[in-house]
Amino acid sequence: MATKSAEPKAVEKTFDFPDALVKKAADLIAKQGYVSRKEISEMQDLEWAVGFGKKS
Repeated sequence: MATKSAEPKAVEKTFDFPDALVKKAADLIAKQGYVSRKEISEMQDLEWAVGFGKKS
């Protein structure tokens, strides 16, 4: 009988999202309906952008 080996869990990176950056994104969303990489260059990092979306 085969035993299951423990699969490694994906380690999620943690990021620091300054309040000022969150406010900037919220203001842009209120004004134009979206935030792009042009306004917030950190969004070019997909993991950062996903984490930022969860924070917002």
